[in-house]
Amino acid sequence: MVEPAKDERWGEFSGRHGDWGRDAALWLGRGAGRLSLAQLGELAGGMAYAAVGQAVSRFSKRRLKEPALQRQMNHMKAQLSNVET
Repeated sequence: MVEPAKDERWGEFSGRHGDWGRDAALWLGRGAGRLSLAQLGELAGGMAYAAVGQAVSRFSKRRLKEPALQRQMNHMKAQLSNVET
């Protein structure tokens, strides 16, 4: 979901400071995928669950401040919900 939206591969943006892509993927995994913080950390390359929790919280706040990002994430979350059913 996030890779096509950013037009980049995970490895290109996941470690970039200030890039919203990694945090967006974690937020989607937590909200739409219902994954635990530990599971998300493992999938993200070995992040500690506390760091994942901070990233998800930080992204939730950023999303509310940026309407375009909020619309994009709502669209992605809806797409994921349609895939699950």
